[in-house]
Amino acid sequence: MKASIIFFFVSIATVGFSQSKANAVRPTPQAAAFQGNDDVLVAPSFIGGEQELTMFVMHNLYYPNLAKQRGVEGTVLVSFEVLENGSIQDIKVEKSLGYGCDKAALQVIKNMPYWNPATINGEPTIQRVQMPIQFKM
Repeated sequence: MKASIIFFFVSIATVGFSQSKANAVRPTPQAAAFQGNDDVLVAPSFIGGEQELTMFVMHNLYYPNLAKQRGVEGTVLVSFEVLENGSIQDIKVEKSLGYGCDKAALQVIKNMPYWNPATINGEPTIQRVQMPIQFKM
């Protein structure tokens, strides 16, 4: 069953931050207020980096039978908060795909290990993360 899943990790976008492939932090307007204060913002990250995150999702995501039967493909956009201690809470589906895919995407996020939390000037802070999870046969 897992062999039929192709996970394509598009990006991790944090509300307030986004990271390019070079790991540069690009503050959005919400974070711009911090720039005037010379605050140093660091986005939350999966321990081990994007490659480890991709591997975690590939090994823990299942393709729902109903979605397979109906030939459903697409992306579920999930958001969650990374707390100061790196734990995850307040998991939400921002863009639904249905046919059991939303439930499968939420289950992967619920089973994730702790993350490196976001920091402002070296102090851990809560940060919301958006993560697309693609289902493709």
